[in-house]
Amino acid sequence: MKQTALVLLCGLLVCLVLLGTGCTQQQPGTPAGSATVSPQVTYTSNETLVAFVDSAAAYVKANGKEKALREFNNKNGSFFKGELYIYAYDFNGTTLAHPVNPEAVGKVREGANGVFVTEFADVVKNGSGYYPLVYANPAHNETLETKLCYGEKIDDTWWLGSGVYTGPVEPAVAASADEPSTTQELKSFVDNAAAYAQKNGKGAALSAFSNKSGPFVAGNVYIYALDYSGHALALPYQPQLVGTSFYDIQDNAGRYYTRTEIALAKSGGGYLLYQYPDPSDNFTVKYKVSYVHPVD
Repeated sequence: MKQTALVLLCGLLVCLVLLGTGCTQQQPGTPAGSATVSPQVTYTSNETLVAFVDSAAAYVKANGKEKALREFNNKNGSFFKGELYIYAYDFNGTTLAHPVNPEAVGKVREGANGVFVTEFADVVKNGSGYYPLVYANPAHNETLETKLCYGEKIDDTWWLGSGVYTGPVEPAVAASADEPSTTQELKSFVDNAAAYAQKNGKGAALSAFSNKSGPFVAGNVYIYALDYSGHALALPYQPQLVGTSFYDIQDNAGRYYTRTEIALAKSGGGYLLYQYPDPSDNFTVKYKVSYVHPVD
């Protein structure tokens, strides 16, 4: 039994980076370093977003690609519900469905939209995943806001997704020179940490991840580790919380973010967005992006 527990404790790795364009909300009475965040603002939940995309994928399987794309392109159809709507792309970047931007259908996205499509396609190519970005909100006079997207691969040729707005954009915070600043750099930072753990073993890895002056802390980006039950194994800025279970903790929007991290790790890894105290800003609660990678 003890040996089995040790295997399970080697858990998953998560890398957090502050969104320079995130909604900051200070929690009155929250002690510095506390992981507890009181719900204050209601947003569409990650679970609702995932369920919406799941339902679209199921519609494809039941009705076929051609009929599904017609429905996804229909702004009066069953897959357009306020901020929730389905878009679809092939893995070459061509738009297959987009009810908000129908003029893009049949075209390869370019510029910032092209980067979004390319990076999001990389996230979902092994099944599904989250992708955070900043995007104009048509409900708020095209104001730029933070947005969390979720997508699913349908087959080796195309995928679909949707997203929810999560708050207004704040001025960007200057990053250190060696701090990962793109989703791919964030993923690489975590992948390297996972490789280190697999090569050097759990003890050495957790010691390295707990070192604020070590190679796994870069500006506002740092590695921490959890096991699959949600207990913290390494937290460089909150060592007093090591051993604490995050499984039942919710952020301001009511998201059980650690449960999402565990699910992502079990499926091979991925991105998520949620709210968490920022240790570099007196533990002010801000939006953060995570990339999750399983160690074992």
